[in-house]
Amino acid sequence: QERNFKEGKDLLNKKLEQIGKPKLDPKLTALKNLNGEVNSLKKREEIVRQVGNGSILASSIIKKMYTQEEILGELSKKSSQRYNNIDTKRELDISRHIFVGGEKGLPVRIAKCCSPSFGQPIAAFITRGRAISIHRQDCPIYKLSDPDRHTDAGWARSITLIVETIPDLQIIREVTKQVNKSMVSILNFRVMKKNNEKIYWKIQVEVADFAQFSDILNNISSIQGVRSIKKDT
Repeated sequence: QERNFKEGKDLLNKKLEQIGKPKLDPKLTALKNLNGEVNSLKKREEIVRQVGNGSILASSIIKKMYTQEEILGELSKKSSQRYNNIDTKRELDISRHIFVGGEKGLPVRIAKCCSPSFGQPIAAFITRGRAISIHRQDCPIYKLSDPDRHTDAGWARSITLIVETIPDLQIIREVTKQVNKSMVSILNFRVMKKNNEKIYWKIQVEVADFAQFSDILNNISSIQGVRSIKKDT
């Protein structure tokens, strides 16, 4: 049990460090309130053990500890201004700013019934035509539509990652491959610092939500030669 506790705490602390949040303290205070439920110290310790033995994913606990906005950051004013300047009637323009089912660039159109503004919670409806209709999540018409044709949607969020690797510039190929595997767009990729022992990379990507962000962290962390990865805060 102690081994499970140590491994669980290490996994959670690694995830917390990656998203720029404080590590767990000895009393596991950050786990006291999860989804509105108050956990005793005994319960908190059991949660950590379950992460350690693999019965609960560390990422699922992190998602309960922090909101998506607290992890990814608020949608920036710059992004909002950029969105407001595009022609929402042009599918190509609007598709660059919206993820549907984790993918960007799909044929989408803004629903006229609710006309969601940038930053509002959105959802997608798969139409019988050629485009996917984007609604506000609280849209009455969307709620009355066929749930079998509903799918997740979200605004593209810009995230900057700091990645430490071995001193091999060729590793960029594998990092790019793993980012693309997560169906994420790379906005910028450059070397921050380099010496004979390591390279620090700065990678700016666009993600739809925490699940996609977590997927990127896992994929890049799995690369041989990657020593650490964390969100630039």
